[in-house]
Amino acid sequence: MDPHPQPDEQNLTHRIAYQHLNDPNYVIDEHVVRAYPLQQTHTKTDKNSDDGAETDSRYNMEYDIDFEDDSPYPEVVPRPDLHRADRWPQPVLQHAMQVPTTHTLSFILIIPTDPSVQITALVAQLVALPAGKLLEKTLPRAHITTFGHTWSLNPGPFNIKEHTLITVMANVVAGGAYATDIIAAQKIFYGQHWGATYQLALVISTQMFGFSLAGICRRFLVWPSSMIWPATLVNTALFNTLHSTYGREEGGRMSRERFFTLAFIGSAAWYFLPGYLFTALSNFTWVCWIAPDNLIVNALFGYQHGLGMGFITFDWAMVAYNSSPLVTPFWAELNVFGALILVYWIIAPILYYKNVFFSKYMPISSTGSFDRWGNEYKPLNVIIDGQFDVEAYKAYSPLYISMTFALSYGLSFGALTSTVVHTWLWYRHDIMRQFRSSMKDETDVHSRLMLAYPEVPHWWYIVLGLISFALGIVTIEVWDTKLPVWAFILSLLISLVYLVPVGMIQAITNQQVGLNVITELIVGYMLPGKPVAMMIFKTFGYISGWLFSWGLVNATDVGVAMTQALAFVSDLKLGHYMKVPPRLMYLSQVVASLVSCFVVVGVQAWMFEHIPDLCKKDQPSE
Repeated sequence: MDPHPQPDEQNLTHRIAYQHLNDPNYVIDEHVVRAYPLQQTHTKTDKNSDDGAETDSRYNMEYDIDFEDDSPYPEVVPRPDLHRADRWPQPVLQHAMQVPTTHTLSFILIIPTDPSVQITALVAQLVALPAGKLLEKTLPRAHITTFGHTWSLNPGPFNIKEHTLITVMANVVAGGAYATDIIAAQKIFYGQHWGATYQLALVISTQMFGFSLAGICRRFLVWPSSMIWPATLVNTALFNTLHSTYGREEGGRMSRERFFTLAFIGSAAWYFLPGYLFTALSNFTWVCWIAPDNLIVNALFGYQHGLGMGFITFDWAMVAYNSSPLVTPFWAELNVFGALILVYWIIAPILYYKNVFFSKYMPISSTGSFDRWGNEYKPLNVIIDGQFDVEAYKAYSPLYISMTFALSYGLSFGALTSTVVHTWLWYRHDIMRQFRSSMKDETDVHSRLMLAYPEVPHWWYIVLGLISFALGIVTIEVWDTKLPVWAFILSLLISLVYLVPVGMIQAITNQQVGLNVITELIVGYMLPGKPVAMMIFKTFGYISGWLFSWGLVNATDVGVAMTQALAFVSDLKLGHYMKVPPRLMYLSQVVASLVSCFVVVGVQAWMFEHIPDLCKKDQPSE
């Protein structure tokens, strides 16, 4: 079967089916085959018609009309009462401005703790509704005129679009700023204290550049209906449920609000068992209990430094540690599970017990690095004056990593290559079609409804990207980062090249392929012995807004212009589903990100000033 047949552009059903032809999340048998068969088509005379006219037997006309008016994905079927293209109440920005400040402050205060705690945007999504309803009832409705413009603190009922915008702003800031890790490493490991101006310039340039990439790639990753973004589907369904049932009786049944409240209380009460009273329920390695002193059993079945075979948990926080399994498509989860069994439960033990890479002298699974004596590797022994010293390295020890860590590096290279090849083989025609199209050419109901709002011009994103680019050059040139301008430009080009392939895979599978390994390898060859330059190169090459701040996305690494862009693209898709005006979405994301930059830099500086031994293992408060 040809994966790229040419559709009849005059037929809406054919165009829709063609767009979903390579969509694994779409029910092919029920829709595409019936609507757009790939075999030879023909027409026939309808004997039951009054005039005996020829009718097209390739598709069902009734299905064509239904498909035109609804989304093929039930989670985001538009509701006329919630998703109409109405006027946007401007005062929402005044209330929402509290979100990025509060959320970022909370995040940056708790992220250095061990174990780390993350306040996701889901928290803001749940809290915003009762808070918005409270403001709706308490704020004054008086109108205020400012510079000829009349506005009100309380323009009307708290609606679903305001709720969406607040949640998006929380999601933008939920992951903090990856560049703060560079600042912390410079202070702790290299003794470099370059002041607040450097910190702000670095954080702002890394945080903002992803916006420009996200805007450029809207036509590939936001407008097509086949780019569903599974995590965004879940949040859309939650928005619809919260607002369609808020304050309403369910006709003799338990209301969804009451069910949610009971479930919330029950889950919180249950968490005291695995989280506090009996923590073994969280990491229930029952096989190791049978043979606690057996090294082989602990290597294969252990949780901390083993392969976790037979691992059982009664803690949902452990189940959803990387991402919620309820969000990722089932076929994608099977693919991950199959790879886990093949690579980590079969190949890894074989290589480990054959002592490949001297792995038997270390735990079979660990993210740490070791020296020749099996102790934790000490980077300061081989870094002199901020640069790698070859002679000190030879005198100290080579660096060794565990077998699973080594395999993860190899798999990362393979995943990047296969992502590009897969995208080229299956989606190159889709990419070219989207390159030539505009929003008006999209056939799904969401795109047609979004035509009611003016789209954000490309030059808005380009100007923002140029400002971030200039600020980045100033940062690396004014301060002694040892990162040349040509390497800085290369890091941005890497993100640009991989953005669409990685974004398409994530939009379909909910799995994000990381660029952290390839960027580390490239800069390691180009600029050997310059760790600060390496960190900045990696940050700009993989600028992270921590897309899984929703807690719903599988990501390879919490790294950094590609993942930042994908985080913003995901939010743009949410606004697309919820009919939020694109220009207001743009403004909200930029404002939230800028506010978070100042907050994270200020709070981190305060923490280093007032918390002794911050980011050290022997810190008394962890």
